[in-house]
Amino acid sequence: MAPTLMFKQLAGETDWIDAARCRGQSPKYDYAIDGESAYDAADRLMFAARRCIACPVMAECREFADSNRSLVSGVFGGMIYKPGMGRPVDPIQHRKTARINASRKGQTK
Repeated sequence: MAPTLMFKQLAGETDWIDAARCRGQSPKYDYAIDGESAYDAADRLMFAARRCIACPVMAECREFADSNRSLVSGVFGGMIYKPGMGRPVDPIQHRKTARINASRKGQTK
């Protein structure tokens, strides 16, 4: 589920959302965008995760995502939550893996 849609559905349950730097920035923080290569997605997600560092509600966001892993997908609290994955992925590691896989498939820029 895209973060923006999920946040709209949870409005009122998470007061911290209004202070989030990502508010209104979808799809930049979504895990996947239709038609986007894995290489480009890895770069976009890395950029999104970097913005979280200066977010005043980073801790609340990550705590929310950790408590709702079956619902979240995308960047939350500086980590990448992949659909169907049990634990979040570090953005740097995700980017390295995506670039290696793209290189093996000949999908580099």
